[in-house]
Amino acid sequence: MSIEEPSIIFPLISPFLINNDYNAGKDVDLDKKVLFVVVTLNDGSGNISANMKAPVILDSELLLGEQKILTTDKYDVNHIINSKQ
Repeated sequence: MSIEEPSIIFPLISPFLINNDYNAGKDVDLDKKVLFVVVTLNDGSGNISANMKAPVILDSELLLGEQKILTTDKYDVNHIINSKQ
């Protein structure tokens, strides 16, 4: 939820629910950080997709968050979770 505009909400999901081998890079310590990916509930075609290319990383110790754009081509910004077909 946006602090400035509470009507703006981004659904989040753990990337590990989509891909057990998800890797956000060697610099992400999963003992201290929690990963999420932003979900699009309707991509215009009725599909549900997740942005696996740019995870949201929350630091559980410092209580800070960031969105990191991964340099790898392994992940897609519109990874289909559920197809309407």
